[in-house]
Amino acid sequence: MAFASLNDLEDFLQSDSQHVISDSEATMTAAGMTEYWTMLGFVLVNRIAPEQVS
Repeated sequence: MAFASLNDLEDFLQSDSQHVISDSEATMTAAGMTEYWTMLGFVLVNRIAPEQVS
């Protein structure tokens, strides 16, 4: 999943949609044996002049 901002992520985590997905995933995993991995991705725009061969 991807979110445009942290506010959108917070809204999703408080929504009913998150609970539906969580309940669905619980049917495919062993209770108490689940690991959660979190990642934040940032798009960086290179505003510095391109590298030049020296």
